[in-house]
Amino acid sequence: MNTDSQTLPARLTNLTAADVYSNPEALEDILTEIEQAARSIAPPDITTKAGREAVSSLAYKVARSKTFLDEKLGKPLVADWKAKAKAVDALRKLARDRLDALKAEVRQPLTDYEQAEADRQAQIIGLLEAWHGQQRATQQLDPAIDPCRVISAEITRIEALPIVPELEERQSEAQQIKDATLYQLHQKLERAKQVEAERARIAEEEEAKRQAEREAHERQIAEQAAAAAKQEAEEQARQALERERQQAEQKANAQIEALQRQEREAETARWEADRYERRAAEAKAQAERDAEAAQRKRQRLATKAERADNALPDREEQARIHREVLADLCDFGIHEATARALITAIARGGISHLTITY
Repeated sequence: MNTDSQTLPARLTNLTAADVYSNPEALEDILTEIEQAARSIAPPDITTKAGREAVSSLAYKVARSKTFLDEKLGKPLVADWKAKAKAVDALRKLARDRLDALKAEVRQPLTDYEQAEADRQAQIIGLLEAWHGQQRATQQLDPAIDPCRVISAEITRIEALPIVPELEERQSEAQQIKDATLYQLHQKLERAKQVEAERARIAEEEEAKRQAEREAHERQIAEQAAAAAKQEAEEQARQALERERQQAEQKANAQIEALQRQEREAETARWEADRYERRAAEAKAQAERDAEAAQRKRQRLATKAERADNALPDREEQARIHREVLADLCDFGIHEATARALITAIARGGISHLTITY
């Protein structure tokens, strides 16, 4: 391949290393010339294949110019110019950086177009995937479960979904997915109609069966009611005869009970009279016992009074005896206050058959 047509400008390949790297100004002039040559080309129509190839070719020429200056001219000088190696390397790097930047600048319209195209394709793929999602969602509908109204509503919804212009060249593919989805939905709708019709037929048959059973049941109830009415009439007749028998029996029993009641009342009267006499005798005997007890108590009191008059004890002696009695009672477990009250009652003669000897 002729390298003259692969560099920018074409005369670049006629230069020597001395022409380019003799001083920084010489390289600057070459780089400036390359930049002006690249930027002087009118921007092509990037939307056409020819335009995109022109941009790619221009970027390639800039890359070839970089390779020529760096690899063909600059790099060999390193072997000859050991002392100038650092300066040449710096100039080489300058050339690479400038030309890389120029390459990117020249290629930027193509890069922008490629990115925009990638974004456009990604958007189209997303839109198509959304249509595939709609199709998968409709596949979940089951005519054996979902009613016709649900499937009809889904058909209406899918029919209303537009094929957006953003799909561009793949609009026909989206339309095919939409048509296939609607076709599946219509098939499911027909199947759902058959299922609902079959269910309606079965329900009608079951209702007819239930109606026949109800009528048979009603006839059975009517027959049972008639039998029950007959049985009730017979029972009422039997009960009437039983009531008459019971009334006659009750009348006889009432007469017997009246005679028995009269006998019981007479017996009760006799028993009450006997009890009255016993109580009267018991009351009389109790009165006599009470009179005797009162007489004995009066006698004891009189005796105590006489004894008290005849032998008045010394109060100190009496207090001593009371203390001893109190101590003995407390030893028996009697509370002190109770023991004191008991001693006082005994001393006053308030307890029968108990006295304190002073």
